[in-house]
Amino acid sequence: MPRTPRIPVLLLSLVPGCYSPNDDVIVSDGGGGSSEGSADSTGGTTASGGMTGPGTTDPTADTTDDPSASTGEVSDTEADTTGGAPVCGNGEVEGDEVCDDGVNDGGYGGCTANCMNLGPHCGDQQVQGDEVCDDGNDANGDGCNIDCVESGSVVWTRTFGVSSVYGVAVDDEDRVGAVTLGADLVRYGVDGSPDWDSTYDLPNATTTYGDSVAYLAGSGWIFGGHASTPTQSNNGWWRILDDSALPTETGSFNNASNGSDTAGGVAFDGSGNFVIALSSTTSDADVWVRKFDPDGQQLWTQTFDGGDTDAARSVTTDADENIIVGGLTTVDGQSSNGWLRKYDAEGVVLWTRTFGGDEPSPDWIRDVAVGPEGVIAAVGNQSDDIW
Repeated sequence: MPRTPRIPVLLLSLVPGCYSPNDDVIVSDGGGGSSEGSADSTGGTTASGGMTGPGTTDPTADTTDDPSASTGEVSDTEADTTGGAPVCGNGEVEGDEVCDDGVNDGGYGGCTANCMNLGPHCGDQQVQGDEVCDDGNDANGDGCNIDCVESGSVVWTRTFGVSSVYGVAVDDEDRVGAVTLGADLVRYGVDGSPDWDSTYDLPNATTTYGDSVAYLAGSGWIFGGHASTPTQSNNGWWRILDDSALPTETGSFNNASNGSDTAGGVAFDGSGNFVIALSSTTSDADVWVRKFDPDGQQLWTQTFDGGDTDAARSVTTDADENIIVGGLTTVDGQSSNGWLRKYDAEGVVLWTRTFGGDEPSPDWIRDVAVGPEGVIAAVGNQSDDIW
């Protein structure tokens, strides 16, 4: 398997930098403001931090020359304005005002002088200010994101001091987990700063390698790979961590003939079950797809044997909990071809596809992903090219 030195991890995401249709910065439901003091129905007044009520007096106060002490009048500074008319410019959206930022100079991302219109902003279909684009819709990934940044813009980059990074996943808070060749799972915050890292060493193994990682909210992070052992060749392994990097489950796999085993892909489904796609070398190389429930109990195992060398490189699930596995299978006269198979949630094969180039050279699928409508994307190698 080729190794690429010092692979950087790039996060392509959203960085809000301007007003967008989804920002709730200056638009309000007209709820109005509140006063520092409120009138007491018995005649007293309430002030912030003070005591109130009829008969309450300040022993230090001299009220002999204060007309309001005997007439009950309230000064202008103590007047209750809660029920007054909206005031454009007070920084609160009231009445029929559309916006009110307190300045109301009509500048970018601001409000006009009459509080009835937004100034130039992200989402008005005009490229202004620091905007790179502005298509005015609420869709990300269509070329222009909702924050008026071009889709696919690099947000941050981190470089590892290891030979390879073999897998990345993103959690529900846009944090990134990357697994390295050295079986180290590193999690980065939304700004690219490292949160934590966790390294796994399979017991009694000489060297442990990482190959893949996945995430599911409520279940945590799962990563897996293979480990060299003195007497059992390579063993496949997987480990689940919670969001604090504490391990909750760990497993390994060794075939009966002690051949080489690798957990080429790991994935969760929407119910918290997890799937391991293994490559297992016995008399030849077979693909094992094994599903576990959230407690780590095995539900089923399916195998694929194309007659010669076969290997699983990745696995994912779709919204219906179908399972898609990608890898390679050997074809006579074609070296290896890319191999893609879809199973239902019970392990029944739905279909299989193979891909080969014009030349009889090695082709394989390295990773797979599924969109919200069930469309499958695959990436891999065709001879010396990436496809």
